[in-house]
Amino acid sequence: MFGRKPFSWAVDTGLLDEAGSHEQFRALFRIEYDRVVTHFGQGRLNPATIACLIAEIERKIASRHGVALPVSSERHLDNRFLQLVTTGT
Repeated sequence: MFGRKPFSWAVDTGLLDEAGSHEQFRALFRIEYDRVVTHFGQGRLNPATIACLIAEIERKIASRHGVALPVSSERHLDNRFLQLVTTGT
């Protein structure tokens, strides 16, 4: 959904150890899950909501380690269709 795998920066940089990152993820998941909204009529979280929940947790963990994640529009600029639509070239 976001043009890359979640937490790929952690694998590439080696900033997080597996046990520590799992604990951080679990703690933030408990906090962020309480803020998630179930859309009317669905009765469950949809895939986009789950992806955004994971992205928010990733953003907070990256911020704690001084890692700047790319903005969504920057990640997809290499997509030819998006480039054509947004710039006309």
